Amino acid sequence: MENFFTSSPPQPKATVWTFEENDMFENFISEFNITSADVFERIGFRFPGKTMDQIKEHYRTLVEDVENIELGLVPLPDYKDIDSEINKSAIGVERKPGYQHRRKGVPWSKEEHEFVF
Repeated sequence: MENFFTSSPPQPKATVWTFEENDMFENFISEFNITSADVFERIGFRFPGKTMDQIKEHYRTLVEDVENIELGLVPLPDYKDIDSEINKSAIGVERKPGYQHRRKGVPWSKEEHEFVF
């Protein structure tokens, strides 16, 4: 049997933040004065399932990520490959038979707008 006084307290599990939670967190950070004494408590009200330590740790990690990006330590994605795929589909390389390219419309006149409404 393990001695009660010598055992270490259980360590909290790593917190998983969903994409939506992370997006909300970043928006809240931008809304609040981060130097305010109660900023983490105010953010904590918006995340009832997170502890104050988890919120502070998430903020610290976010700051580290931003610093690493600004220092150029995080490689940027190679967008030219993505752009070439988009351009292939945009110019019709692999279009279905019978596809008709959509032309840009002509703006309505004042009379046409009045007729609709």
